[in-house]
Parts: sequence; C-alpha cells; structure tokens
Amino acid sequence: MSFHFRIEIDGISSDGEEGYIHCQKVTGLSLETGEKAFYEGGENTFQHKLPEQVKFGKLSISRAMVLKKSPVIKWVKDALERFDFVPRNITVILLNKEHLPLQSWTFVNCWPQKMNISDLNAEESKFVLETLDFNYQYFYRA
Repeated sequence: MSFHFRIEIDGISSDGEEGYIHCQKVTGLSLETGEKAFYEGGENTFQHKLPEQVKFGKLSISRAMVLKKSPVIKWVKDALERFDFVPRNITVILLNKEHLPLQSWTFVNCWPQKMNISDLNAEESKFVLETLDFNYQYFYRA
C-alpha cells in the first residue's frame, strides 16, 4: 500500500484553481534530543551524557512545479525575495484508502527558508520539481 496524504497551510486554502494544495513528497518529520558529554575527574574510561534541548528536522515539501498563480509560491517568494516573513502552521495529514484522515502532524510557525527547482535536462523526460523547505518552532502529532 502506498501512502497518500494532503497538506494544509493556515490561510492558504488551495493552490490555484484546485481545492487543495499539491504535494508529492514530505520529509523532515523528525526530532531528536541533543546531548552533552562530560568526563568525570580522574575517570578516563567513559563519559557521562546528559540530554539537552530537542532538535527538529527541516520540513521539506516536494511537488511538480505549479505553472498557474499559486498562493503557496506567492507566500514563499514574499519571504525569500522581499524578506516579508509571515509564519503559518502547516499540517500534514496521512489518509487511508477512503481518503479519511489517519494521522496528522502540525508544524507550528513555519517560515519559508529555501525554494529549489530541479535541474532541467533535455535528455530526460521528467517533471520539473520544486522543493520548498521550511523552518518551524516545533511540531506535534495529533
């Protein structure tokens, strides 16, 4: 069974004429605890490790490039080209075969950090992909 999902961005209800936001791949649903290592005086055979703050991955959304006017791309370009950052929550919703939600992850106060367009190669017949990277404060699983 392959996964299918949708994303929702607060304040952006669609991506042009469609009633949803196009998306092919989402990465960055990760978090890990940092660690601080220290040695005990006079003991050189091991080190103590204590937990530090949680580190979150970078949220990346990949999709076929949208050619029509896109509110998502306008938001990203406003941030990257005009330095006009408007943080928005992004929710990734995993769907079952009936298109009903199974699980969701909400990324809080996302702001666009990078936009990447795939290489153009006349010798390959591939879609032009755009990848949008976002930083955020934290995410939670609902």
